[in-house]
Amino acid sequence: AVREGGQEAPEFSRRPLEARLQHKLWELFGPDPGRALEAEGPHYPCPFRGRDWQLSPWSGSSARFDPLRPAVVVTGVGVKLEDTLQVTVRWLSANIPTSDLWVRLTDAPPIISEPGPAGHIHYDARPLSSEQCCGEATVRPPAVWRAPAQFFVRVYSCRGLDFGGTFLGFEFGTSLRALSSSGDEWTLARASAADAQAGG
Repeated sequence: AVREGGQEAPEFSRRPLEARLQHKLWELFGPDPGRALEAEGPHYPCPFRGRDWQLSPWSGSSARFDPLRPAVVVTGVGVKLEDTLQVTVRWLSANIPTSDLWVRLTDAPPIISEPGPAGHIHYDARPLSSEQCCGEATVRPPAVWRAPAQFFVRVYSCRGLDFGGTFLGFEFGTSLRALSSSGDEWTLARASAADAQAGG
């Protein structure tokens, strides 16, 4: 569970973590958070404490924003189903060796750090080194892997991370909604007024 301080409206606190993060990103960084985060440094703002605080999803901890803190933010995902499932994911990362970045497909929501022990489906893939360096990878799970009807896409560090005496674990970024395995697309940027209402 995410451990935060501060106060929030009860209706906001009842929303899933991914919805709170999406709302906070649009609120603080405008309709295209990825562009702002590329300049400022990738991180998820703490949905309770605002712009000067960042959330580390794996550990569920928050701290004042530090551009040196390891972080990953997923900025876009495309899902295609033809003969096989194909998932393309884009991300921003900071202070994590690019060679340690893997992609995970899972039906576990972002509030759950480790899908396997919690009984959730997941598939992990190591991108090509060129993909790891450029922050965009395409994953094609084998046909024997039965994809859930909807899943989140994560990019995570395959090695445990420490920063400032805090264990951040296998830090990850994630799509902020589940995507359909029959074909779907999601982006961190707000595409329409309907998106604004859904995220707000």
